[in-house]
Amino acid sequence: MKRFKYHKQNLGFDLDYIYSYYTKVAKIDWENRAIIVYDYYSQTTCKHIAYAANYFNFDVTKLYKLKQFSKYKEVLTYSENEIYYNNIFAGYFNRADKVLYIKLNKTPIKKHHIQFIIKEKKLDKLETYYR
Repeated sequence: MKRFKYHKQNLGFDLDYIYSYYTKVAKIDWENRAIIVYDYYSQTTCKHIAYAANYFNFDVTKLYKLKQFSKYKEVLTYSENEIYYNNIFAGYFNRADKVLYIKLNKTPIKKHHIQFIIKEKKLDKLETYYR
């Protein structure tokens, strides 16, 4: 297990996982540049996960917070204002401006899924961005 520059005693990683106090707390998804968190953890462990994500410049996907749409349950999930496609961050929506922002990367979100999200969340506009 490798150690980070800070939190040397309590935070480490290997090729696949982040460890906090020698407990496996998150999966590293190198292909999609994401840290996948499956369960809720303490404030200290959340800080460790955030530090690791910042270190790698990856997004954090908290699967335990995601809700399912009524349709496309197998591929589309969402949190407060974020959209996930196959559990990978795909974009976010702004309810005030009624805009859906889709991240253009390796996430192969389909056009009919985007149209469904816009209709389901009562949004008016679609914009894309790169990260």
